[in-house]
Amino acid sequence: MAALLHRQGLDPAAITRTIRDSAANPRNLAELGLGNVDAAAAVTAAAASH
Repeated sequence: MAALLHRQGLDPAAITRTIRDSAANPRNLAELGLGNVDAAAAVTAAAASH
C-alpha cells in the first residue's frame, strides 16, 4: 500500500499519516499494531488530497 501511495506522489510522512488515518483497531489490541488498514480508503484519501 505504501508503494501505491508513493506512486501518487506522497512523501513518507504523508504515507504514514494516510495509513494511520485509515487504520482501525476497534478493540485496541496491542498485538495488531495499527490494526486493519483499509487500503482502498487510504488510496482514495490520498487521491482526494491532490
